[in-house]
Amino acid sequence: MSWKGHDFLDRIQNDSRWGKIKKAARDRGQPLVAKTVRTISFAFITATAEGATNSSLKQYGLQ
Repeated sequence: MSWKGHDFLDRIQNDSRWGKIKKAARDRGQPLVAKTVRTISFAFITATAEGATNSSLKQYGLQ
């Protein structure tokens, strides 16, 4: 496995995140394979980052 692969697994190994990934795959009828896990986890990461950015912008009256 590459270093990127190890970094990726470090990011999703939290039980809460892993549970959300499994639930999202199950709810969509997707198999729990590397491609599905990667797609769902990146969607969660993006949504989290966007939420944090929007929250910061609102805090400073910039949105």
